[in-house]
Amino acid sequence: MRVVFLIPAYNSEATLGDVLSKLVSEHPQQDILVIDDGSSDNTAAIAKKFGVQVISHGENRGKGAALRTGFQRVLEMGADAVMTLDADGQHDPMWTQKFIEAMLDKNDRDVIVGTRMHDLRSMPFHRKLSNRITSKMVSIRCGQKIEDSQCGYRLIRTDVLKHIQLTTRHFDTESEFLLKACLIGFKIGFIPISTIYNDKGSSIRHISDTFRFAQLYLRSLFWKTRPNEIGDY
Repeated sequence: MRVVFLIPAYNSEATLGDVLSKLVSEHPQQDILVIDDGSSDNTAAIAKKFGVQVISHGENRGKGAALRTGFQRVLEMGADAVMTLDADGQHDPMWTQKFIEAMLDKNDRDVIVGTRMHDLRSMPFHRKLSNRITSKMVSIRCGQKIEDSQCGYRLIRTDVLKHIQLTTRHFDTESEFLLKACLIGFKIGFIPISTIYNDKGSSIRHISDTFRFAQLYLRSLFWKTRPNEIGDY
């Protein structure tokens, strides 16, 4: 199974190098893709030093927009699956092989998501609370237990990408993806991961992210569902 490793990055010069050094020691450089989302620092230059693929946005568009750009490129590459992980060091690349093994072992799973919910000691309280609430809401909407809806460490079969049309541009894109994947019949699996939590986001951003999720969830109530058929969304 050919896997492309997709890293959306914005002003990540302090952490991206460490993430890439670990990835290139385990996986081919040509299968690692960094989307520089309009960074004003040396993010793109650092990525290029490692010989990986780099696509740069001319301006900051949001994490979701970076993921969408990356997914399109992955489809063009003809890969079997894409693994998404963050540039800030919260997702340890040592887990990549565990994701691949989990997907191969559970051949009926189309998406494997990392879950941090087995050990929440390092997660800030407001993150812990919002994750529990959103994961519960997404679980109800999907009709299956979603253990960690906010974790961006994921392995996704590219066939899933071919059927889902994403419309959001920020952190709500990851919830949009899970909701649409579940509602049209794709199967989601989970593996426990450790997370090096580095909560640098502002309280204003947390509020805006919560507001965007609420808007997305309400819109999802009007989406058509195909419980027995995989079609385009």
